[in-house]
Amino acid sequence: MKKFMLSTLVLLFILGSYGSAYASDLNSSSIEARIDLLYKERASVMAEKKEGYLEKYELLGIKLRALGVEFLTEEQVQEKMRIAEKSGDAGALIDVPSSNTIVWSSFRNRFVKNGTEYEVQHLTAEPNSSQSNLKGTGIVALQTSRSWQAGALGLAKTVAFEGASKISGGVDIALTVYDAVADFVKDVNFGRSTEISDVRANYTWSYTQTVDFMYVKKSGTADSSQNLAFVSTAVSGIYNWTIPSFTYKSNGAIKQPNLITGQKRFSSTSSGHRNGSLAVAAFLDTFQPRNSYVTRIDLTGVENKTVKTISPLAPMFPSQVR
Repeated sequence: MKKFMLSTLVLLFILGSYGSAYASDLNSSSIEARIDLLYKERASVMAEKKEGYLEKYELLGIKLRALGVEFLTEEQVQEKMRIAEKSGDAGALIDVPSSNTIVWSSFRNRFVKNGTEYEVQHLTAEPNSSQSNLKGTGIVALQTSRSWQAGALGLAKTVAFEGASKISGGVDIALTVYDAVADFVKDVNFGRSTEISDVRANYTWSYTQTVDFMYVKKSGTADSSQNLAFVSTAVSGIYNWTIPSFTYKSNGAIKQPNLITGQKRFSSTSSGHRNGSLAVAAFLDTFQPRNSYVTRIDLTGVENKTVKTISPLAPMFPSQVR
């Protein structure tokens, strides 16, 4: 039944809304924004892995197809490897990324520069449910070393960087213990200034990365004239915590709340992600920047202790994605 419903949805999307393979032909900025949101949602779905996530992931893929995104065959990906070789990827033909771990897709748009029209092809790499260097997960347990006010003790925080610069505009987490437990502690005497101690916190995290390789050529010429001009990345993830116990006093009595759990999403996008105009600039001038990466995401827990420093992949070529 699920396969029948999925097939029906595919047919409806194709008949009702499948458009040109060129995003610029269908109001470029609007289409690109919708495509980018769908890719980010797919990354979050894959990182979170809730029940039914594969079906939701596939439905988001259907929506991408309706906007002109093409999911590539192994042969099409190998062709992009050969083109990348011109840009210096010596390993492109030796070690082609496996389709068993990576989902490759593509869409195109056009830009006019100094009276000449250029076509940008976005080759996007996403990890599937298998192990990949575009995703990661882990578990860490922490405990406080002294007493704190509930509203002053940080519980979970994320900060992302592009090089040495903090990335703004993403979805960061900045949560205190009070923020996390206030709805669970049914005590009118419990507030932000309440002193808490012996806070134990267990953390799990997972992230998924998307890479966009931008190939540029003059419009109307063959793909064999493309050059790989620009690479950018984005990261989405899930940060979970469990507080097995902590202690506080209420009217002189020692209280110890029951198990408290929670989770938040985080996401970070590099400043030049999927920016075709930057790819055209790099195509025309080799001194222009050729990449834009999310280089680090710091996950911290109680007492600002490190839970994980995520170092996402910063690939120069598609063959580095596995």
